[in-house]
Amino acid sequence: MRFHGAYPVGDWAGTKKVELKDNRQETRYRMVDVVHPQQERQVQGKGSPKAIAIISFYQPTFVFELSSLKPLSDEEWKTITGLLKRALRKGLGGKTSTGYGLCFIPQDDYPLWVDLKGVGVSPLLRSDEPEFRPSLFKATLKGHVSRLLAGVCGDETVVKNKINRLFGYTTEPGILQLYWENKQNFPKYDTHGEENTPIYENRGILKLDAPHQELIFIQKVLEFTYVMAGLGKSWRRVWHKDFMPSYKTRAIGCHWDWLDSSFDRTAIKNIADLRAFLTQLHADMMAYVKVNANSASYLSWKEAWCPQRLSVYSQVVSQSQAVCLFHDSKFKTTPAIGGRTSNDDRPTSFSFVWHRMLPLPDDRYLEIVTVFHADRTPWKRQGEDQLEPFIKAVKSALGEDSHTWGNEPNL
Repeated sequence: MRFHGAYPVGDWAGTKKVELKDNRQETRYRMVDVVHPQQERQVQGKGSPKAIAIISFYQPTFVFELSSLKPLSDEEWKTITGLLKRALRKGLGGKTSTGYGLCFIPQDDYPLWVDLKGVGVSPLLRSDEPEFRPSLFKATLKGHVSRLLAGVCGDETVVKNKINRLFGYTTEPGILQLYWENKQNFPKYDTHGEENTPIYENRGILKLDAPHQELIFIQKVLEFTYVMAGLGKSWRRVWHKDFMPSYKTRAIGCHWDWLDSSFDRTAIKNIADLRAFLTQLHADMMAYVKVNANSASYLSWKEAWCPQRLSVYSQVVSQSQAVCLFHDSKFKTTPAIGGRTSNDDRPTSFSFVWHRMLPLPDDRYLEIVTVFHADRTPWKRQGEDQLEPFIKAVKSALGEDSHTWGNEPNL
C-alpha cells in the first residue's frame, strides 16, 4: 500500500476582492489568518498586543490518493476507505479539540453539553466579513481556569501544568475535547450603531468530553463563565443594545442565555445565592489543586480569582443600574475602568471591571459588578485614585448592601 499524499483542489486559498475606503480594490486570501494572543494580557496583566499571521485552510476539498502494488478487491478497498475515514474523524491540523479540521460532524454522545444563545460584537476576517469562531469557547474556558487556579495556588508551575493538561500545549494535545454545533440558520450577522459595528446572534450546543473528574471541574468553570462573565469580544461589558439603548455610537458587550444542559445548573436568584456559589467554587478550586484553606496562596496576576484581590457587588434589578457608570467622563478615561486614559481615543488595555446582567425569572436580572483592585496604579486618572469614587458609585447604584464576595479595598 502506498499513500501518495493529500492535496487541496479548487479555490483553497479563499481568494476575495475587498473594496477599501479609498475606493481601491485589494485581493485578500482567507488562508492567511491573523491571531491575537491575549491570555497573558487579560489574565496576568503582562505582555503587549501581538498580531501573528498563520496559514489556515477554510473548508477545503482534499483529494487523497492511495495505490497498491498488488490488485485489491472492491471489498478490500472499502475496508481501506473505512480506515481512512476513521483516521480523519479526529480531524486534521491544529485546534481539532475545538472542532477545527473535522470533515465529519461528530456522532458520538458527549457527556457534558450546554444549549446557549448569545449576541455580541463580531470579529472580522481580513476580508472585513464577520465571523463567529468556535475557538472562543476553549479560549474563554482556558482563561477562566487560569484565573480560578491562580486564585488558590501560588505555584505558577502547578497552575500552568494543570492548564496544559486540560487544554494542551505545543508538545501534546489536551484531555478536554470541545465541539460547538450551531443551530439551524445560525449564526446571524448584522451591524449596530452609528459606526456600523458588526454583530452576531448565535444559538447552539457546546459539547464537552474529558475524564470524569475533569468534567466535574469543567462543569463548575462553565457555570462561573455564565454567571460572572460572557463569551467573545467585549465580554467584560453588558450588551448595550438591550441594557443601555440610548447609547447609539457603537455596539458594546455581549449577552448569553443558558437554555438547557446535561446537568442541573446551580440556582442563583439573589445576592445570598451568588455569595454561596462563589464561596463553594473557591473551595472546589482548592480541592482541585489539593490545598487547604490554611495553606492556600495565590499568584499576583491581574485577574487571579482570590478574595484578597477583588470585590463582587450585586443586586436584583429589572434594568441596569450601573451601566451608565462606564460612560462617566472620569471613569471611562481611567485605565482600570475604561481601559484608556484621557489622551486615548479608544481603549489601549483591558478593564479591571466586569459587568454582567444574569437573567432571572420574570424579566429580572442579578446585576453583577466585579472589581479587581489589588494593583492600584491603573486606578489613577491624572494622578487621582478613582477606586474609591467608583466603589461608592457602584454601591449608590446597586445599594449599600450590594457587597457580595471578596474583600473590599482599603480606601
